[in-house]
Amino acid sequence: MIKGKFYLSEMDIDKIDLGWKYNEEAIHLKGTKREISILREAVSKGVETPYTYDRLSILLVKKGEIKEAIKVCEAYKKVFEMIGYKPSIIKRLERLKEKI
Repeated sequence: MIKGKFYLSEMDIDKIDLGWKYNEEAIHLKGTKREISILREAVSKGVETPYTYDRLSILLVKKGEIKEAIKVCEAYKKVFEMIGYKPSIIKRLERLKEKI
């Protein structure tokens, strides 16, 4: 769910499109190493699709990679704050930081 105000004109349509291309490739892989690899690559490109960051952080937590999940959450926060969107992932980031 998107919370806060932001405008589509503030988003990079190419990064949204690229994000969904990665997501479509990864979505059927169900937590495999390949899904994680695809999502990591998408995050490294700064895609503007919340699902990408959410899914990768969840998978990393399941693998016990809390510090990596924190990095993903911080990348998410940085990308989406640039367009004026306050992501819900901030709460996840706070919870993960408490675990380390």
